[in-house]
Amino acid sequence: MMAAGKTGESRQIQRGEAVGFLFQQRFSLLLTTFLALLAIFLWLLRNTPEGQRLLLSWQSKRASSLALKKFQEMLSKDPNLGFPLEKVGINPIPNSQKPVLLVVLGECEGCNEKVVYEWVEVLGKYEAIKREVFGILVVQGGIEKVRDAVKGAKGVELVADEKGRIGLRMKRVGLHKF
Repeated sequence: MMAAGKTGESRQIQRGEAVGFLFQQRFSLLLTTFLALLAIFLWLLRNTPEGQRLLLSWQSKRASSLALKKFQEMLSKDPNLGFPLEKVGINPIPNSQKPVLLVVLGECEGCNEKVVYEWVEVLGKYEAIKREVFGILVVQGGIEKVRDAVKGAKGVELVADEKGRIGLRMKRVGLHKF
């Protein structure tokens, strides 16, 4: 037991009170030390090359995981394999054992040509893709301008959809992605 004096009185401090008082002081000291070390760590993290590299790697991993989630969400909206093309108004390709990649391009003045040329290049130029997939490009408007791009490409077919009926059917069936 300890004796303590407070404004001239004498009082005895019991052992439990002393332990509680010491614990309270230790806890506030530990909390202050933790917060000071945390502040130093965050400052070093932002201001040193190693910390910046760590932050960039964390941001990169986070961005890739978000992109993966977004890609998986988009894939979940895709139709099942073996979807009948007749459902949207496209005649089936005779003698084609390969899966079909259907690309529907909306109406866009001037940009469809560039996009069609890029798709034709991807589907017709690369041998690995040509062996695996047959591409159908559905174009709404301006099909005359892009016919020459598709003439030389094998494994690509161009379908005119001047009134946008194929796109509307896909929306009705629920096969669009926006």
